[in-house]
Amino acid sequence: MELPVALLFDCVMRRGELLGLRFQDIDFENKTISIRHSLVESVDSKCPVLKDCKTDGSNRTMVVSDYTMKLLKQQKLRYNTNRMRYGKDFGNSNMVISKEDGNYFLPKSFTAKWAKTLKKYGLRHIKLHGTRHSAISFLLSQGVPLHIVQKRAGHQDPKITLSVYSHVAKDDERVVADKLESTIFPAVNE
Repeated sequence: MELPVALLFDCVMRRGELLGLRFQDIDFENKTISIRHSLVESVDSKCPVLKDCKTDGSNRTMVVSDYTMKLLKQQKLRYNTNRMRYGKDFGNSNMVISKEDGNYFLPKSFTAKWAKTLKKYGLRHIKLHGTRHSAISFLLSQGVPLHIVQKRAGHQDPKITLSVYSHVAKDDERVVADKLESTIFPAVNE
């Protein structure tokens, strides 16, 4: 689950975007990922459906960390190794996050895998979508400009990001006061 967690935080992905990421969406040379699709439950929940992202803003390309890129390279090698091992029985979905036999994950089954992993390691349960909220809050709290966080999250308008995460921006107002207090104002009194 290391790669899914890295992608969820690095790319601020939704579950469907994570499961819909294909190897051809990765530019290993330029260290970018393009999010173009979402893997969603079908009406009968038996077979996932690959759909275009829900809005134009959800389609995005972003530079990812070297750490995430290293994990992606390892995953591609693992995928190709499994393809040779399974032979004609390999599902060959070309999905970055797939089962060992190359088949798609059903979104609900991946969510169950997420919950089981948290429980196995004694971690507090957090909904899979909660990682998206955590990633956005973290980026904002680290001073990443709103317009960059908004694009990374796939929000069409920064107002969407700000309306949901305004509490983080308010917490960061203290940073301004602290910076002034520690740098500018002491120099004035010298």
